[in-house]
Amino acid sequence: MAEAPRGDRRELAFRLFVGELVIVALFVLDAIEYLIAINAQQATLWMALLATPQAWLIFRFYMHGRQLRRGGEDG
Repeated sequence: MAEAPRGDRRELAFRLFVGELVIVALFVLDAIEYLIAINAQQATLWMALLATPQAWLIFRFYMHGRQLRRGGEDG
């Protein structure tokens, strides 16, 4: 197997790191949302407020929303 150029490996490592950060952020937001749901009497507003950043992270990083807006360009 051919070696990838150093710049490509760095970019791949950076993308992997960003993906891992997104997974951790989603996990933390889910944990907070769960704690609010089991402890709060009127949690609807807080649940909606926490769902917004989760939806944005999923759209931006897993559904490639940036590429959809730009017409398929990578970046």
